[in-house]
Amino acid sequence: MTAEADPDLDNIYAANVGPVRNYLYRLSGSRELAEDLVQEVFYRAMLQFLAGVRVRYISAWLYRIARNLYRDHCRRAMNRREISLEGLGGDGGPGRAVRAPGGRPDETSTERACLSRVGLPEVEVLRRETCDSINAALRTLTENQRTALILRDIEGLSYEEIAEVMVVSVGAVKSCLHRARRSFIRAYELIEGPEGEGKVSRRNARDDLRRGRGPSRPLP
Repeated sequence: MTAEADPDLDNIYAANVGPVRNYLYRLSGSRELAEDLVQEVFYRAMLQFLAGVRVRYISAWLYRIARNLYRDHCRRAMNRREISLEGLGGDGGPGRAVRAPGGRPDETSTERACLSRVGLPEVEVLRRETCDSINAALRTLTENQRTALILRDIEGLSYEEIAEVMVVSVGAVKSCLHRARRSFIRAYELIEGPEGEGKVSRRNARDDLRRGRGPSRPLP
């Protein structure tokens, strides 16, 4: 989507809020963080539109704002973690586990996820388990790889649009995607289990990833 002389902010929001929220959710693994950041994305976009900004690809521009906000959040969280560790003498203290932003969920959140599946139809349970596996595999990638993979294979952006989001060349995007896809497939196969116990083919791994394309809200 390209910018017009007088952009319709309501239409831009309606067309892009779902995909941008989904990108933030897949990037961070946190529904709550995605909800918080997506509101800030469109607040900042509104201010820049009112200031007269002109952009080539509105969608790519919004994803770039979203990515920068996520990276800022991670830097702030890491700084808070370092300050906390200094106050504890360099470790998490007895019985405490400290993890970086976007790390694996703790036992409590895992138990909540399991309880949330009680009473659901089997097809819905399987869908959620697949979603969990996709998110876990994505978390093994670098942020650059996650961004390239999500934007291309889930959100369907062109190489040129992804290059604008990441502020790199199209060639760099293709190279990053190649590494990201290989790493994702390896991680996804390990998570799904050995051959005969849920291991998926390379095509199935990519197909499962693509099923996340374009929902209006992030998958639970």
